[in-house]
Amino acid sequence: HHGAIDVNEHWKEHFDHDIAFHRKTAAIYDHVNTEPRLLANDLLFAPLDRQIAGGESMLDLGCGTGQMLLRYGARYRRAVGVDHSPEMLDLARERLPAALAGRCTLVQSDFFRFLDTCRDRYSLVACVGCLHHVPADAFGPFFRLVRAHLCEDGLLLLAEPVDTGGRAPPTPVARWNA
Repeated sequence: HHGAIDVNEHWKEHFDHDIAFHRKTAAIYDHVNTEPRLLANDLLFAPLDRQIAGGESMLDLGCGTGQMLLRYGARYRRAVGVDHSPEMLDLARERLPAALAGRCTLVQSDFFRFLDTCRDRYSLVACVGCLHHVPADAFGPFFRLVRAHLCEDGLLLLAEPVDTGGRAPPTPVARWNA
């Protein structure tokens, strides 16, 4: 198990670049990234919605502007959203309705530092649209840490952008991807 400091130093330049990217894009992120994908995301997550029964606790790694917290947070007694971008967390904070905000904690941290220092276990760990920000050689340590924080019967929800097989994405998504 890698210590947080070693891991963070090893990939520091990678994550610093990512933080800078999210600082610049946070204000427009939902408009160009989230909103054009709302229908696709509803279709993607609808079959899962029935399987995510809720429970004690939810952890959303790379919570960004709070999409998964908005989707599933109310099903859990407490929810934690973790993101390394203060700008994205500010947007998430604004978006969470008061009823949900009371059970949600938003934490500014990278995944490794949070998982390395956190002692809690979660009924659901969501990592949606953010694994592509983790260097491939960090997957081993990342998934070992995630596993250590899942309840015995907990669920891990992963979703990533995929190749569309040549079909063109909506224009705003294509602009964002460019």
